[in-house]
Amino acid sequence: MPEVKIAPGKSNQTSKSKPSQTKPSHGETAVRSVWKVVRAILVFITSLVLVVGVVYQGWQFVYNRYFAPSDASDNTPVMVSISRGSSINTVASALYEAGVVRNKGIFKYYVELTDRGADLKAGNYQLSRGMTMDEIISELTSGEASSNVTTFLVTEGQNVEIMAQSLVRQGVLKNTDEFLALCKNPEIFREDYDFIDTLMNEDTSQRKYILEGYLFPAKYEIYLDSTAEDIIRRMLDKTDSVLTDIYRSRAEELDMSVDEVLTLASLIEKESKTADFKKVSAVFHNRLKRDMNLESCVTVQYILNTHRLNLTNEDISVDSPYNTYKNKGLPEGPIANPGQAAIEAALYPDEDFRSEGYLFFCVKEPTSGELYFSKTAAEHQRATEEFRPLWEQYDQSQGN
Repeated sequence: MPEVKIAPGKSNQTSKSKPSQTKPSHGETAVRSVWKVVRAILVFITSLVLVVGVVYQGWQFVYNRYFAPSDASDNTPVMVSISRGSSINTVASALYEAGVVRNKGIFKYYVELTDRGADLKAGNYQLSRGMTMDEIISELTSGEASSNVTTFLVTEGQNVEIMAQSLVRQGVLKNTDEFLALCKNPEIFREDYDFIDTLMNEDTSQRKYILEGYLFPAKYEIYLDSTAEDIIRRMLDKTDSVLTDIYRSRAEELDMSVDEVLTLASLIEKESKTADFKKVSAVFHNRLKRDMNLESCVTVQYILNTHRLNLTNEDISVDSPYNTYKNKGLPEGPIANPGQAAIEAALYPDEDFRSEGYLFFCVKEPTSGELYFSKTAAEHQRATEEFRPLWEQYDQSQGN
């Protein structure tokens, strides 16, 4: 047989060839890119649908629990009587007891949120458990004829005595007796207003009027036969709506109570014009922080029942818990009824004035109420000496 020779390093077995790796075509690359985009869009849409679904379910839960009709299928007439002078709290309680609203607190806040509290009218209403809150409010704002109502105005900065006299002049009250008596002892209001209840739990024995500072200045519409109690409730309702959760939270940040905020706001209201509210607030906040006496002239004016700008040493030495020349900190209580701008200034003082350390101010121009602000006692002393003749002339012109 012929000899078969095998070459070194060679195998007599046929070697397997590796499969070749082909590159994807341009078409395949385009399809993959499109799929990535489509997949991202699908993921986003799916996530959005899930979020919307969760939010919708949450809203449905809140709506069905608090805002929905008590029984959408029940249109049986329910008679509800709203007396003249009823507060929002009273109206909400009457509707809840009649079963036409799910939650009286939610109804009250919804009315305040939509700013329709002043439009609620007395009368006998035929409602039903199947009505929505908007439908109920629409009915309650129809009320009686406007010929049975009148309006009165309370301006910012009035104290309760001046306010009472104004109400008599406007024909709303026959005399000031009942109004002032309720301002001295507001026990009947504490159940409906948490800020009054809190106040009544404190020592208020030295206060001139316990409700001083709590009767919000605004224009009101009332029934002609409204009593002093009805009128006070309307003003307390307004105060309650102004003292929002945001304001209350801010007061806590400043470590202040509602009463302290209203007290400081009353000083700001009486000391300055609106344009200077936040600057005056900054001065007071700075003095409180440094444990300095506020030395606010308007607290002495409140005690002495005077409007004189040029106070004497005898005036500022008067013995009273309201006298901020003799006592540190805020006075015993509010000295007037502040508006919303003053309340907001008490909560949000001018931060530039606060950080720059302004500690003094005085009246520069009595007629316009323009103020002069100082950082040091020496600068303040020079300012008072310069402007005092203007104060004296103004007092003489006003017969003070």
